[in-house]
Amino acid sequence: MKTTTITKTFIFLFSFFFFQNLSAQAPNKMSYQAVVRNASNALVSNTNVGIQISILQTTATGTAVYVESHAVPTNLNGLATLEIGGGTLVSGNFENINWANGPYFIKTETDPTGGTNYTISGTSQLLSVPFALFAKEAAFTWSTNGNTVAASNTAFLGTTNDQDVVFKRNNLISGRLGFINTAFGEQALESGGTNTSFNTAIGVRTMFSQNMSGGSNTAVGANALGGVTSGSFNVAIGRNSMLSNTTGRDNVAVGMGALSNGSSGINNIGIGRDALVATASGSNQIRMGNTAVTLAAVQVAWTVTSDRKWKSNIKESNLGLDFIKQLRPVVYTRKDVDFDGEKYVLTEKTSNPTTEYGFIAQEMQETLAKFDTKNNGIIVKGDDGYGVRYNDLIAPMVKAIQEQQALIEIQSKKIDDLLKRLEKLESK
Repeated sequence: MKTTTITKTFIFLFSFFFFQNLSAQAPNKMSYQAVVRNASNALVSNTNVGIQISILQTTATGTAVYVESHAVPTNLNGLATLEIGGGTLVSGNFENINWANGPYFIKTETDPTGGTNYTISGTSQLLSVPFALFAKEAAFTWSTNGNTVAASNTAFLGTTNDQDVVFKRNNLISGRLGFINTAFGEQALESGGTNTSFNTAIGVRTMFSQNMSGGSNTAVGANALGGVTSGSFNVAIGRNSMLSNTTGRDNVAVGMGALSNGSSGINNIGIGRDALVATASGSNQIRMGNTAVTLAAVQVAWTVTSDRKWKSNIKESNLGLDFIKQLRPVVYTRKDVDFDGEKYVLTEKTSNPTTEYGFIAQEMQETLAKFDTKNNGIIVKGDDGYGVRYNDLIAPMVKAIQEQQALIEIQSKKIDDLLKRLEKLESK
């Protein structure tokens, strides 16, 4: 039985044919040549042969993404020449082949009699990607010099499966678009979202902690929420805002360094540069501004919730006239505050001549101790010193006025009685 063999030669896209077209419009074709020999190894010369070309994806027996047929003559040397992509279409679309999704294999089937009774077949891996076609496809979609995209164009940068889109700079992750996390900035959300969810990090080293497991955080600004681990539902806007927060949650910080000293606090609010909570682990606190602020003003008076429904253990105040009499009101000027490059520090200077009126917190604390006022909220001690909640002094002052008024009324009655007695004596 006589058989025929075929020797195949590929002229790949980096060869002479495509090299000439690399800087111009890349053709949607690949050159192909085959030398056909019979069973006696004699050339099949000057004969029409039928050839079917199939491009298979992934393996030598993979899915055929494109199939075409050719009827071509051999020359005196048995050489058949054709262009893959220029034959009679059987199936698929050559222009739509995504050469980046390889590997690809080319299967050839030959009928040496020129028909479609293919008796010879062979499969070879396309070891080199058709660079010109791949470059053409990529350049058509996105160019480093900008793109003009038609309204009907469906080109995009991204993934077509459930995987994050990752951007790098200097081989460091600088952006991540995911279903559950979004990050932009070098080393932002460094953990990569493995144990996190619904976080948004924008800025260099935002949410940088490699042990992060918290979720639903929003950080904008370099190093914002940089140390967070299991903290969740935080909003940090500004460089170094909430920098030391590790496990705290439900906090809001707006301003450079705002709430940067808090580590595990809950439900704190800091607005302004270096607006810090009283204590690093404190919760349910609000701080507006830093120690350099000299004026705090609002258009209307502050309203403090005072509804009965919020209060329990209601009793008559034990602080009144006797307490008020022992307080020492003072006048003073505030010390200046300087920024040393990392934090604000007190100085011994008092360049602001404004006189203020108030109390010394430590002295008031000593006075309160005399009246058995345990767990009172008037004196607050924080990392930056003692504070006085002046609003709480209104009740003792009212109580003092009431007690003083009672004494006045008693004294007035005694005076009236004495005047009446005096009148009687004088009328005799």
